[in-house]
Order: sequence, then C-alpha cells, then structure tokens
Amino acid sequence: MFVPVNRPYFDDNEVGEVIKTLKSGWVSAESLINKQFEKNFSKKIDRKFSVAVSSGTAALDIAVKSLNLKKGDEIIVPTFTIISTLAQIVRQGIKPVLVDSDPFT
Repeated sequence: MFVPVNRPYFDDNEVGEVIKTLKSGWVSAESLINKQFEKNFSKKIDRKFSVAVSSGTAALDIAVKSLNLKKGDEIIVPTFTIISTLAQIVRQGIKPVLVDSDPFT
C-alpha cells in the first residue's frame, strides 16, 4: 500500500496562473512570469537575487554548492529523507552523516 509523504494542494488562483503561463508559450527561465516571480521572491526574502529552478533536486544541488564545502567535509542528514538529498551531497564529494531525528531530544 502506498502512503504518500504529502499531498499537494493548488487553489484555483494557482491553477489559473499555471494555465496562463502554459498558454503564453513561455515556460523557460527567460519568461516574463518567471522573472517577475524571482523579483518578487527576492523582495520577500530581502535578497538582491533569487533563482527559480525546475525541481527540488536542482535546488538541493545549488544549496549544497553554495556552502563551499570541501571534499570529505560532512553534512548531517536525517534518516527520513529522499535520495535526491544524498545524491547531491555525495556527487560533490561530501560525506552525509545520517542521524535519527526525535522531536523531543
């Protein structure tokens, strides 16, 4: 039996924006909608720049690279994770250290 980790929820406004984007024919990083999203997001998080990426895996890759760790350095990772998390760490020669997480300890 499949037990989902989460269930995505999209309201009508979000669905409408996706349809509008698809109908515009601009679904690349160069689209006006994407550029506006990055600008708004940068403002929201009070940063000069932000970059929208195509997947959580791509975001993890950028996040791990941004740490400027050296080969052999370690990153603590919860045992309850997805393979993408570990793949990005290992790909860069960094050692994942798996730990059990308990909200009370």
